[in-house]
Amino acid sequence: MVTACPVNRKVTKSLQYVIKSCFSKIFQTKSDDVIVECMNMFSCLPVADAISRRKKHFLCRFRQSDNFYVICAVLLHFEF
Repeated sequence: MVTACPVNRKVTKSLQYVIKSCFSKIFQTKSDDVIVECMNMFSCLPVADAISRRKKHFLCRFRQSDNFYVICAVLLHFEF
C-alpha cells in the first residue's frame, strides 16, 4: 500500500500511531521508551524511515531499469 500511493505527514503519523498502539497492547505498556525499545528489538523501523527506505530502493531500481529512459522521454514531451 505504501509504495503504491504517496503519503503525507498526516498519513505517516496515523500509520505510526497504529504500530505504536499494537506494540503498546502486545507488551501491555503505555511508556513510549519501552515501546521504542521493543520496536528496536524487533527491528521495526519508524514509519517515516520505512517509507523513505522503500522509496529510495524503488527509485534506485527504477533508475537501473530500461523504463526510466522511456518514461523520462515521454515526460519531456508531455504538456502540463
